[in-house]
Amino acid sequence: MSKISSHLHETILLENILRIKLEKPMILEVGCGHGELSNALALRGHQVLGIDCSAEHLKVACAKDQTKSVIYQVAMAHELPHPDHTFDVVTILTGLKSIDPKVMLRELERVLKPGGLILYDTRWSELEKSSLIKVETFSQTKLKVARKIA
Repeated sequence: MSKISSHLHETILLENILRIKLEKPMILEVGCGHGELSNALALRGHQVLGIDCSAEHLKVACAKDQTKSVIYQVAMAHELPHPDHTFDVVTILTGLKSIDPKVMLRELERVLKPGGLILYDTRWSELEKSSLIKVETFSQTKLKVARKIA
């Protein structure tokens, strides 16, 4: 994905998250890279945890975090080190090529609270096959929003 296209996705994702009517939702960004989205969400007062498999990327993300409130963690999307039902929102925009989508989906479902939202790129269309996830909206870009069924 080009840098401009990636920025457009992040901007649209940010706008969707800002529409969520929750008091300080706990947000997990899977594959956060250099933390652009995580840091933008933190600047707007959200609680954010960004995970990435690259410690080097997370060092950059931490250095860019103006709020110093984002929690960055080296973790794999298919083995999340978080309790069940932890997050109100999970975002996944990156193409995690080496991960089995079915395994990752089980993990995302596990850590997402009932009624929580997954905001994802259409490259993760495997999410739509889950009986626990209901796709709610389609944007004009490749971004979709799904809600975990209680």
